[in-house]
Amino acid sequence: MEYFSQKGMEAALQQLADKISSNERGSFNAMLAPQLVSADYENRSCTLCFTPEDWMSNPAGVVHGGILCSAVDLAMGFLSLYFARDTVSGITPTVNMSINYLRPVPMSGPFYLTAAIGHAGRRLNQTDCTIYLPGAPEKPCVTAVGTYFIPEGK
Repeated sequence: MEYFSQKGMEAALQQLADKISSNERGSFNAMLAPQLVSADYENRSCTLCFTPEDWMSNPAGVVHGGILCSAVDLAMGFLSLYFARDTVSGITPTVNMSINYLRPVPMSGPFYLTAAIGHAGRRLNQTDCTIYLPGAPEKPCVTAVGTYFIPEGK
């Protein structure tokens, strides 16, 4: 299977999600428990689903902003790593991220993130992401943009 294809992207992103849940047990990323919903090679995007747990709540009873920021960073990082597949370190560290909290994310059910890569460069990848609730992708709760560093390849 060709890596840079629809099926290759689906397989690579699913492998990243599986790695987080199986190899990083007890880590913060594993506790977030991202689930790959879809990958879209043509649009260079992916959608992840997260299900809030009690520990993710803030005092107002909605998902804590730090959790949302981490979920956004994880989703954009998935895409950055996919498009920088030859990085020797296996990660593309976050260089910069800007986040806008537009609406609260309730604890009552899952939320979705769609991330897209706008620029896949030799040293930097630029991404954007939107968090929304099921059935309401036109009403973003959070938007973000991020830049990721690509370490030297193999």
